[in-house]
Amino acid sequence: MHFFKKKKKAEKSGAFNKVIVFLVSVMIVFTLLFAGLFQTLYSSARNNIIQIQLNQVQSASAKVSFYLDTAINAVTFSRQNIYVQHQKGASKEQLLESIMIMTDTFMSYIQDNIAGIYGYIYGNYLDGHGWIPDESYQPQKRPWYTKAVQNPEKLVYVSPYIDAESGQKCITLSQTLEDDPESVIAFDLALTSLQEKVDSAMEEENVMFAGIFDRERNILIVSSEPDDSSENYQKKQRRFLEEAKNLKGNYAEISYEGQNYLVFVHPLTAGWDYVYVCDSSALFGKLRYIYFFAPFGILVFILVILLILNHIKNGQEQINRLLNLSERDALTGIYNRGTGEAKISERLEQKMPGAFMMLDVDKFKSINDTYGHDTGDKVIIAVARILENASRKEDIVMRLGGDEFVVFLNGVCTQQEADSFTERLFSLIDSAEIPDVSGLSLSVSGGITLYNGKHWTDFSELYQNTDEKIYISKKTAGNYMTF
Repeated sequence: MHFFKKKKKAEKSGAFNKVIVFLVSVMIVFTLLFAGLFQTLYSSARNNIIQIQLNQVQSASAKVSFYLDTAINAVTFSRQNIYVQHQKGASKEQLLESIMIMTDTFMSYIQDNIAGIYGYIYGNYLDGHGWIPDESYQPQKRPWYTKAVQNPEKLVYVSPYIDAESGQKCITLSQTLEDDPESVIAFDLALTSLQEKVDSAMEEENVMFAGIFDRERNILIVSSEPDDSSENYQKKQRRFLEEAKNLKGNYAEISYEGQNYLVFVHPLTAGWDYVYVCDSSALFGKLRYIYFFAPFGILVFILVILLILNHIKNGQEQINRLLNLSERDALTGIYNRGTGEAKISERLEQKMPGAFMMLDVDKFKSINDTYGHDTGDKVIIAVARILENASRKEDIVMRLGGDEFVVFLNGVCTQQEADSFTERLFSLIDSAEIPDVSGLSLSVSGGITLYNGKHWTDFSELYQNTDEKIYISKKTAGNYMTF
């Protein structure tokens, strides 16, 4: 009898141990499953946050590029204008008069223009402000001249300096003339507005550093120094720039003195880069808490999973909405400059052939002045809809800014194919009606550059080539496209 009781107790104890082992095994399995699930969710959410940062960098870069392009276009347009006049036999006095007219124009709409157009042109120093230097002034020894002559046909810049007259930090853009490698045209640009744009990035809590640099990482603009020791900040800066210089993708994760950072680099116009550094802890800190607390308690875990899944679902929807908003132009709903440029650049990197078309609305300023800005917005929206209707699904339609648009016609690499699109586009524009406005007819001027995919090119080169064609189209009234 005593033995039987002992046996019963042993059997109960063995069964209880088996239950414990089973429950522990189930807990371990569920813990591993949930830990794996949370690892996946963490990685997904982390990648989405990085993508949002990339979009912010692209958006900021687009604003900076647009600002720099204004000055670059001033040099390009002036260079072409002087070349054409010289070919027609213009005298020194006629060239000077033209330079002074262009200077007055640029001074009116380029905010940080310092000195207008000037240069050493066909053996004479000509200045858009009418400044006549004394005999000691030798333009051929000035940095803007020597650097341009050393790099014929290329747009170059003089490293930032303090302008003696205005006291502002400036750069000088210069380029040799097409028909004379000893003639150079130049344009001074203050960096005040660019500094403000870079400093505005520092208002974000997780941003540690921002700046604009050339490909050798020489400084064009750098964010104002934070509340940190100067020596430590400079060490960090050197490490960030070293990482940015060796970056193979568009971002990299680095560690410095036990702190993790994300370094983002986005190409700008004319061989510059926008560098943007974030604190990883500020970006991903909350996600790490979720991951490390994942293994605690099956019941608590299930409840937490349900809550987090719901939160992540809502967060994913919000992220998707934010991603979509960040890619689209707020007024028209088509791609904004940052996204459109990135998508076109991706196709160019793959050497996919296509037609790069730029256009703007004729007399758009007059429309705004006559009918008001609300009507101007309706015109912009109408042109965007027309471009969408004229284009195919595989084409890229983007608003460059203001009344300027870009369309990349995928696979279109002959003038005959491009003409077909142009005819369809002009037909839609001719029949366009602006809501609540009668008697307003629209016309556009544009340019098209055909890319056959057989050589390397980038967005900036296509933009500059096509932008020059728009000025030719403007000379013809009504819808006109120059190839």
